[in-house]
Amino acid sequence: MIAAENGAIPGCKVGGIADVVQSLPPALAALGHQVTVITPGYGLKASNPQWLPLHTVTAMFGGLAVQGQVYEVKVEAGVRHLVLESPRISAVGIGKVYVNDGADRPFASDASRFALFSALVGSWLCAGAQAEFGVLHLHDWHAGPLAILRCFDPAYADLRRLKVVLTIHNLALQGIRPLTGDPSALHSWFPDLPLDPRIIDPRWTDCVNLMRAGIVLADGVNTVSPGYAREILAANDDARGRHGGEGLETDLQRLAGQGQLLGILNGVAYPEVLPGAQLPPEALLAACETQVQAWLAVAGANVPGHAQALATIAAWRHHKIDVLVTSIGRLTPQKVGLLMAPVAGRSALEELLVGLGADGLLILLGSGDADCEAFCVEVAQRHANFLYLRGFSAALADDLYRSGQLFLMPSSYEPCGISQLLAMRAGQPCVVHQVGGLADTVRHHQTGWCFAGADIPAQVHGLVSVFAEACAAVRLQTPSYLAISRACAAERFDWQVAASAYADFYQGLADR
Repeated sequence: MIAAENGAIPGCKVGGIADVVQSLPPALAALGHQVTVITPGYGLKASNPQWLPLHTVTAMFGGLAVQGQVYEVKVEAGVRHLVLESPRISAVGIGKVYVNDGADRPFASDASRFALFSALVGSWLCAGAQAEFGVLHLHDWHAGPLAILRCFDPAYADLRRLKVVLTIHNLALQGIRPLTGDPSALHSWFPDLPLDPRIIDPRWTDCVNLMRAGIVLADGVNTVSPGYAREILAANDDARGRHGGEGLETDLQRLAGQGQLLGILNGVAYPEVLPGAQLPPEALLAACETQVQAWLAVAGANVPGHAQALATIAAWRHHKIDVLVTSIGRLTPQKVGLLMAPVAGRSALEELLVGLGADGLLILLGSGDADCEAFCVEVAQRHANFLYLRGFSAALADDLYRSGQLFLMPSSYEPCGISQLLAMRAGQPCVVHQVGGLADTVRHHQTGWCFAGADIPAQVHGLVSVFAEACAAVRLQTPSYLAISRACAAERFDWQVAASAYADFYQGLADR
């Protein structure tokens, strides 16, 4: 498996890719497979002297021979976790997984870093490591350059004996860069590479699309939920707020027609003892305060939002909470776009807070897009029943999953989603948009509450209406709420089921 993230390695996790790359390999190993995972090390070797050096590798990149070092980080039963370190990958900052280059040069830094990572991983494989493997499992656009090199660069021809699987985690992020004329361009990375029309973006024909390259050059492609696999076969409809193939629907329709596109639902672990604690409101607020103080100690008092969060915590410390709503995730237009949509002269989030009332509290934990963060800070300043925690803490997230009464996840689209699975696991019912993996995992009035709509105003109306219904059930502790809470805790989205589907997928490719 070749990916940008791995939750099994401290410092190498940002989002859902990391959860899959951490949890799927041991589930495959339990079926008898041997799995090796390799990700960039992001310069973290200096603080991890116990990493075991395995191989020094060299690849041609930008017309120069560039070196990298492969380290063994962790070995489990049937699973090895490796990282590849190179100063050019970590030059943007130690421990920095992704770079926000801005709208004028999207993906520029990251595309160059992951193109180099792919070239070095390919060289490591061709130097002999590839003999151990039967499948290269690529994750998202970050590994797309390796699919290109495997098909079109003679130096990587040995990799053609291996079957290639690409998992799409989020089709909206495609790693689009110019073909020429920029330091972060396909021919700046690989000057002698022949150009194949299949890797060119269908909308911007002077650009390479690394996600498309992975899709069209792989032997099989899967998404992380069946619902998302169906949705991406249709074109986007921006006017109605519907997300589909993001410009690649023609390629995806062809794959689906050939039986090469599959939706495999992500799983979640079900330990005997869940992480975190089920805290009463006073203790949960104290944990929130401790975390905000820790952020302040690192970032200083100039970060907007932290002071307001402390003031909100202080105001609620001795205030009875009848309805405790939680929400956790990266703040992006995908995740909070519907909350930012206008309704009745204000944002949908403010409409929800008005309906929640003075005895209800919504706690949102997350960071991400600057505009989304600023929106949450401003709403928190105007509404005393909204506690916005600007940052992330895995331990506090676990406490929120265990302690909340209602989880809010109104994503505009959702390839799978992990937050709703973690909330359900803890017995916290969810309010979700009936799309993608959310529709595959939450059943309306059975294990949670779902809303839908033909366009954005209808989706917002559905969100407001269903949220009000769910909050009323929580406030009254109705029999239906208690039954839904028990039902969602009893659900099982097991990684072993997903691993069996992947194993069958691999075998089907091998048999072709």
